[in-house]
Amino acid sequence: MHMDWKTATTPSEYYPELIANLQVIAPFYDLDYRNFHEDLPLITQVAQECPSPVLELGCGTGRVLSALCQQNIPCTGIDLSPAMLTLAQKRFQDRTSAMRPQLYCQNMQDFDLEQKDFGLAVLATNTLMHLVQPDWQRSALSAIHRHLTPQGRIVIDLFNPPVQELVWQDSQWQSVDAWAGANGAWITKWMKREINWTYQIQFTRLMFETLYPNNRLEQIECRFALRFLWAHEVELLLEQCGFQLIHLWGSYTHTPLDDHSETMVFVAERR
Repeated sequence: MHMDWKTATTPSEYYPELIANLQVIAPFYDLDYRNFHEDLPLITQVAQECPSPVLELGCGTGRVLSALCQQNIPCTGIDLSPAMLTLAQKRFQDRTSAMRPQLYCQNMQDFDLEQKDFGLAVLATNTLMHLVQPDWQRSALSAIHRHLTPQGRIVIDLFNPPVQELVWQDSQWQSVDAWAGANGAWITKWMKREINWTYQIQFTRLMFETLYPNNRLEQIECRFALRFLWAHEVELLLEQCGFQLIHLWGSYTHTPLDDHSETMVFVAERR
């Protein structure tokens, strides 16, 4: 599937292919994130400091929502992908209705929920970057602002653009992970990134290669674009959308942001 982010200037042009690609990646998503938990203590800590409930944008299969539920924090998730939300519903199906997060299939760019008293909104693991136009990112932050209580907060987690790595890996296939699948299968994840520095776009191709015990090889590919941001750019976006920056960290353990930080974590308050 090919996604042309340059000519896709409206959601109706861009999102159908994104949804199709998310459907491809959905069966691999939880195993892909099986070893990633570093952000959860920080998110749950901020959530405990804010009045509930919590809203997660781009909740996927419910990885973050599950951590919030384990702390008995009421939460709601929205996602553009029906396939991801189906897996999220299965994750929570054994919970009582009172302890189950509310899930909605909506676009985070212009979502509109009946509930507008959230104490915290969460954009985890580069979620904001899936909006590939600056205006779409601004629109999402404005929509979040409308759904928060006064002094409600937002947490945004983005990668700190690794310029040298992106230049070195540009257009090169890299084997980035592997794990055991069901019935003796072995799954290898490959990734190739192409960078357009002018528009700050990382065009990513993922291939999940499954080797079965009978030596049959199956390759499934998906593609998506990410618009990366620099720290001051995020600060300006937050200010334009009615937020005041409270914290900017370079890790999930509250260390300062510097050139060696892999992560940028922003915590801002609704003005």
